[in-house]
Formats: sequence, C-alpha cells, structure tokens
Amino acid sequence: CTPGYILPNAIETILLAKQFNIPRVLKRAMYEVARSPMYGHSIDGPGAAARTQLSPKELLGIIEASHKLSHAWMDIVSRPPKSFLCTHKQSGSSTQPSQPVTHSEAVVLRWSTTVLGSGLSRQFLNDPILGLTALRKNVKWKEHGFCEKCVADARDVWLEQQRELWKNLDHWFGLV
Repeated sequence: CTPGYILPNAIETILLAKQFNIPRVLKRAMYEVARSPMYGHSIDGPGAAARTQLSPKELLGIIEASHKLSHAWMDIVSRPPKSFLCTHKQSGSSTQPSQPVTHSEAVVLRWSTTVLGSGLSRQFLNDPILGLTALRKNVKWKEHGFCEKCVADARDVWLEQQRELWKNLDHWFGLV
C-alpha cells in the first residue's frame, strides 16, 4: 500500500464480502474505508449508491475504528519508544556502557525531528498500520543517531503494535 492510495471500490467490496460471507475480505475493505478521507464519502462521487446499503452499525463501526486508529497513531508518534534510551555498549568500546543517546531530552529531540518534523506523523494519521511499517522499514534510524540494538527492539515493539491494531479491528468493526 502507498500512503494516500486507497484501494478502489472498498464499499462495494464490503457489500460483496457480506453477501458471500468472506470475513477476511470484509475486514480489509472496512479498513480501507476507515483510513480514507471522509470514510470514502463524497456527496455524489463513485460509490455513493453503494454507501446507502451499509447498515448504521457498519458505518458507526468504521467511524469508531477510524477514531481509535488515529488515537493509537498519535500515542505511538507522540513519544519515542523506551528502547531508544540506549544503555547498550557501542561496538569498539571497552566494558563501559555507551553514553545513552544521551539523555531523554536528546532522544525526544531526535524523535521529534525524525517523526514529527518530517511529516511522517501527519502522513499516516488515518493509517497507523502502514505508518508502523514506515517506522519499521523506511526510516534510517542509525543516520539519526540511534543504536542498532535499540532500533531492533523498537521494530519488534512496532510489529507487535501493528498486529494488535489489526486484531482490534475485528472488535471495532463489530465482526466478532
């Protein structure tokens, strides 16, 4: 998935997935609507007729999920992961622990510059699942002064957060 790109015909896909009982497709299609601007709504654009076939419960589930996803993303990007307060020995050093990156203010400043200042936080406001992928795979953390071990730990946490968000969608969309 590309940020800003929403799979076309998501609402129609929801309707077909319900009709033919394909819950795995239903969840993904509902996620597409939840992460899209205005929940895939335009007054008279494509899919306008299909939207009227969604139940109020489905629409509320999509809106609720969208709000919860946005709040989850803001919690994720509002502060650096705890693992970024480095206590690892740097390669080539003696038995002395490295200077952590170096204290919490420095970590917060680097995090703010990298995540908030770059626009990454706004780019994925409605799509934390893809945002977490960007944090894990696209940001060159070492270039921003973060230790490889700390980054590896943070990537593990971000992967788990991504899995947990995807799992929660079942409940938020009312699929279980």
